[in-house]
Amino acid sequence: MKQTSPPPSPLDVFYEHANTYNQNGILGTLSGITQSKRDQHFQALSQALKEDIQRALAGSKAESIDISHMSGVNEGDLLHVDPTTQSTTRELLPYPSARELLHAYSQSHMAFDSQQPYAPWTEPADQPPPTWLRELLLRVAYNGLWSPSGTNWQPMRMVELSAAEMRTLRDAAGLTSEHAPPGAAIIGRRTYSSVLSDIAHICLYTPRTRADVIDIGIYLLTCELTAFAYGAKPHTETIPTDKQAATNEVLIDFLLERQNKVQQEDSEHAASEQEKLAQLIELLREDKAFIDTLFSVIPPDQTWRPDLSKKTPFDRLIEARSSQRVAAPKQDVTLEEFDEIWREALPLIGREAKRIDYTAFTWHQDMPRQIGEGMFEGLYGKGADPETGRGGEGGYLSAANLDNLLTWISQQTETLPEDIQQILQASPEERLELVQDTPMPRFAIPSLLEHFLIQGGRYAAAENVLMGRRERPLSIAMFQRIVRHMLHGFGSFFLRFQNTHPITTILLSKEDEPDTALTFKTLGRMSFALSLICRARGLTSIIKEGTIEFAAELIQDLVAEHMPDRDAAALVADGKYMSRLTFQVGHPLGFDDEIHAGPTPHTGLDERIRDRRPPHAPISQHYYPHLQR
Repeated sequence: MKQTSPPPSPLDVFYEHANTYNQNGILGTLSGITQSKRDQHFQALSQALKEDIQRALAGSKAESIDISHMSGVNEGDLLHVDPTTQSTTRELLPYPSARELLHAYSQSHMAFDSQQPYAPWTEPADQPPPTWLRELLLRVAYNGLWSPSGTNWQPMRMVELSAAEMRTLRDAAGLTSEHAPPGAAIIGRRTYSSVLSDIAHICLYTPRTRADVIDIGIYLLTCELTAFAYGAKPHTETIPTDKQAATNEVLIDFLLERQNKVQQEDSEHAASEQEKLAQLIELLREDKAFIDTLFSVIPPDQTWRPDLSKKTPFDRLIEARSSQRVAAPKQDVTLEEFDEIWREALPLIGREAKRIDYTAFTWHQDMPRQIGEGMFEGLYGKGADPETGRGGEGGYLSAANLDNLLTWISQQTETLPEDIQQILQASPEERLELVQDTPMPRFAIPSLLEHFLIQGGRYAAAENVLMGRRERPLSIAMFQRIVRHMLHGFGSFFLRFQNTHPITTILLSKEDEPDTALTFKTLGRMSFALSLICRARGLTSIIKEGTIEFAAELIQDLVAEHMPDRDAAALVADGKYMSRLTFQVGHPLGFDDEIHAGPTPHTGLDERIRDRRPPHAPISQHYYPHLQR
């Protein structure tokens, strides 16, 4: 009798499908690799690109080279090479069909926390979501993974839910649960972690922007548009703040049940899934993560199934979208053009558009230069020399001192190691000597800074320290030098902020709106809506929060002084409108363009090589599948 092989475990089935995204062009290449591997990959790409350009310039006819991968995107970035004029022209291809889709969604009245009635779910409630729904949710989460995030590593997560789990969570949240379909819980972080915010904490500053909530707004809009592009109606409902603790407890129970199930799985992925589940459970228990939104999709009819064999225009737009810190230096975007972009984006915010406003300036005006000077002072201190950055009073670099670092370390634990206690009791002169060899304790290294130090390949995680290549632990003194070096890196563009993009926009929140978190979520949605429409038009853009971190008060004063709408300017002056984000727009930087926006002049090709997408964790680490009981 012929023996049949046992069916693959549910966990293996999930990972097999999720890992297909690791072959998705350059985005797949950038999934699950270290920073050093990424650098090696782009070094090889840049060398090959230089050779291709030289070959094309030596040819006899014009040629177009696809440079998308060099830009860290899957498509839509071309370099036109003309051997006759010995010049190159860069073009970001427009996406008119994606733009039409954005318009259709903005007219659908589903934008933002859409509580459309869903069709009753008649399948068994305790079963995992059907295959078609899981595959759609996984694509939704994948697009969310590659949407903008202040952290680059995208802290948002998605937990797949059966209909029974969805109904239990909805009951805990005080929402109608009868006949609710399966879907997903979208998990946000309670506090925001970026390199700048990590450094702000070390400097004993409190970060000003609510990027933890801004990221949620960006992610949610991505999820909604992905589902809509496949023909479904997205259904999102926000968990009320006073119900988040209760829903966290319910979700923890679900995840513990999944841990037990994984223990019984005969799968090579069981250990990885156990670790992933344990990390999320710990975050939820410590209230460092929470369910922000319950997400499901409403099919147009009972027989509908999404065609996931080909990408939608929105998938392609996401995979072609990237930020660019410098735009083409000789191509303008007018204020009238940006106003069109704003009006095109605004309907994507739905009814919450009332919470925000904007003011914009061109690089021909003085405002962007003044913002750059304010950021420079915020970093180097008031009165700092423009060339050296020295001699300033106050600022981040001044606050990145040893005393503040030691205070930060002492605040991170109730029981300090003896060597740290010895340093704190020493004289200032003795401290300087002791910190040279005293290891920086890992518990005091903020998570994202530690991530970058390890991913860069210079350090490895040991029990209580980071160990260097020569088997020497990272010292307190070296850690302080690294922090200061990173801060200097932030300052590279500040004084030339005016010249990086033809349009600089300040997004404003209306402080008379009572729900501050909802306002920041709206700012996130709007900033991403603007980014999508710019890219669909063939323009490049960048969302910046650091401008506010470094120069919030000055920017607020400048907006009050220069905002053309004087009625709104008066509200800014009174603190009823607050400056929250900057958003810059321009044309794609050409490789022949001479750039003078950094510490040293360089070409557009040099800038493209320096400014690349970071690696991301694989989508399998961002998505938590339901497993059959």
